[in-house]
Amino acid sequence: MMNGRVILLNSGKTDAYRHLVKFVPATGIDVITERKYTALYPTNTNLHYVNDIADETEVLNVARKLDSSDSIAAVVSPSERSLPVGGYLRTYFNLPGTGFDVAWGFANKSVMKSKLRSAGVEVARALTISNIRQLVDAGDEIGWPVVVKPVIGSGSMNTYKIHNREEAASFLETPQADWFRNSRYQIIVEEYITMKGEYHCDAIIHNGQVVFFVLQRYFSPLLECTGAWGGSIMIGKGDERYDKISAIYPKVVKALGLKDGVTHMEAFWTGTKFIVGEISCRPAGGGIPKSILLKYGIDLWDAFTAASLNLEYNHKASELIPGIIANIDLPVQTGRLVDICTIDELSSIDGFVSADLSPVGTLFSEPLNSSSATGIVYVQLQSDAELEGTLQQLKERYHSAYES
Repeated sequence: MMNGRVILLNSGKTDAYRHLVKFVPATGIDVITERKYTALYPTNTNLHYVNDIADETEVLNVARKLDSSDSIAAVVSPSERSLPVGGYLRTYFNLPGTGFDVAWGFANKSVMKSKLRSAGVEVARALTISNIRQLVDAGDEIGWPVVVKPVIGSGSMNTYKIHNREEAASFLETPQADWFRNSRYQIIVEEYITMKGEYHCDAIIHNGQVVFFVLQRYFSPLLECTGAWGGSIMIGKGDERYDKISAIYPKVVKALGLKDGVTHMEAFWTGTKFIVGEISCRPAGGGIPKSILLKYGIDLWDAFTAASLNLEYNHKASELIPGIIANIDLPVQTGRLVDICTIDELSSIDGFVSADLSPVGTLFSEPLNSSSATGIVYVQLQSDAELEGTLQQLKERYHSAYES
């Protein structure tokens, strides 16, 4: 267990506190969060509220008060909005770990793409704009279709594919465009990559080196599956795509300057090469970390937490389950969950390993994102070809009901 006071700067990442208490006594943790996330924590948690965890001035004021009574030893910042501010706190208080400059490169997609492009890593063409009214001109310059999103964001929220300038003009009159007008962030407009599939690669970085990684393919591109059947499936180490990503990943990590931590990178496969989409220095959402834990015994949340605390993590993998693992997101809609199938009903599908289901009474509200699901099912397969049949079995057994 680590001694010293630790700040957890967090939004809705429910795994963060549960893993942190493995390393730090609960009495030594101060959580800085927003009031809407109160229910995620035990009642005796040291909670400190801000209106916006992305507001560095507001967060710093709280952190300085805490430091004045008991010195801060480390900062853990696991959510996309808290990454830059967590880096800012480490730089301000001269703490170990990822400082502001590195955190900003991982959080801000415009800065990220610029650094990767300069390092010779292929990324989508993109422009950064400060006013959504510039969307039409940006799309004309890049070439349609384009994807528009805030420079800082996660889970495909506030991310839209715009097919042409007429659609862009219509988009400017929507509530979605109003969100961009009111956002604190700049906007990135990038070319839409025609792809054979969207992939994610999850890794542990130690002393600036990629020491462990797993490549997985999303069932469908993230923009197409919010709230629907989704998930991802592992790619075997003998596959050419595994070799291609292993050649790219060290360049990405070096370009962005991460020394120790966990990364989650998304990339587009064109059929012959990968084009890097974006990367973050925190664990992935959804069922990705657990699928890796089931397969290899590697806990990405423990690895991330240890790195945040400047502690060692044993990243030696063991193959616990033969074949490949797929994590399957069960569909979700807004409303209160009033009925859901049981794990027993799902366990008869081929290759079933385990499942996590939301309890009856769970309220799902907007905005849903690419990690939103009523549950996650983990299955063991021998090849990608078995996935379709397993999904069909699962769809025949799964049921749920909501009330608005």
